[in-house]
Amino acid sequence: MRWAIRAGMGSAVVAAAGVIPGLLTLSPAEADRPGPAIQDPIPGRFVDPEQLREYYDLTARQEASISRTVKKQEVAAELIRGESTLSEAALRFREIIQSDPGALATLRVMFPTGTDEERYYWNVVAFVRGLVRTDPVRVPALVRKLVAEVRSRFPSTAVPAA
Repeated sequence: MRWAIRAGMGSAVVAAAGVIPGLLTLSPAEADRPGPAIQDPIPGRFVDPEQLREYYDLTARQEASISRTVKKQEVAAELIRGESTLSEAALRFREIIQSDPGALATLRVMFPTGTDEERYYWNVVAFVRGLVRTDPVRVPALVRKLVAEVRSRFPSTAVPAA
């Protein structure tokens, strides 16, 4: 009987000797380390080259879109400050948008009536309206003035909901 107890205890010691070093290697510092970033450009060493090309293409398109948006916000802010006219702002929006044919297609969806020229004007009005937080007292009055100016310039089209 003592022999069975000793054999059982010996087996437990051997098993513990094999498990304990493995447990000791899992330190809290290892568990607290953050995982990979959500948009890690190269998620692992087995990356499909086509997916990687698509990732870089989408990233470049996203950066270009953000750049266009920032430029438009700057133009709208200049208009709010009185540093430019609506016509000048619309012309600059046109220059910004022409760098991407998809942007004009988006404008045609956002503002389905009227000409492309008119769409640039309405796009300026939409951006000025979006910047209302910069000057909540003056911007709403400016938006009404800009809408009236666009209506007088393009009388045959309805005011877009945007």
